[in-house]
Amino acid sequence: MMKKLMTLTFVLGAGTLGACQTKTEPEKAAKELREERTELSKTVDDKLHAAGDGLNEVADEAQDVTIADAKFKFMRDETAAAYRAVHNLRAQLPLYITTALTAVNTTDAARTTAMEKVSLLELRIGEAGHAVEELGYATATDYEQKREVAKTFMDRLEDAANTAMTALGTAARSPNASS
Repeated sequence: MMKKLMTLTFVLGAGTLGACQTKTEPEKAAKELREERTELSKTVDDKLHAAGDGLNEVADEAQDVTIADAKFKFMRDETAAAYRAVHNLRAQLPLYITTALTAVNTTDAARTTAMEKVSLLELRIGEAGHAVEELGYATATDYEQKREVAKTFMDRLEDAANTAMTALGTAARSPNASS
């Protein structure tokens, strides 16, 4: 066993000694190593520069997304504010109509009909208010759907307001049954 180990050591040593006897081989190896290191350094520099350019592109895209997000939120908030303004005006109608009904001489049937319309109006005010609030929290993904829902409920509110005001007008024109 010991003899085999010594033979292996001698063979390896002789091979190494033989490879290093010429001066050009180590110089070639050193030159190749320097070239590989230079190439690696250039490749790393190029990749880092390219990554930096890529990061700049990502930063530009992120800035574009931020601007688009701010624009969307502004326009969404403007739309919700417009709906809220109309909603707030219509929300005053039940009080106005019930107050007016107490001031006019009308039949009980006309007063009851008008109050039924006011009850429906109050229901529509609640529905529309909820839909408008949901619109105010809409994301870009669900904005169109929530805007359609808010528009639908605002249209129903408008119809209920018109119906209630018509019922008030009819009640005001009807003769008092007790007179």
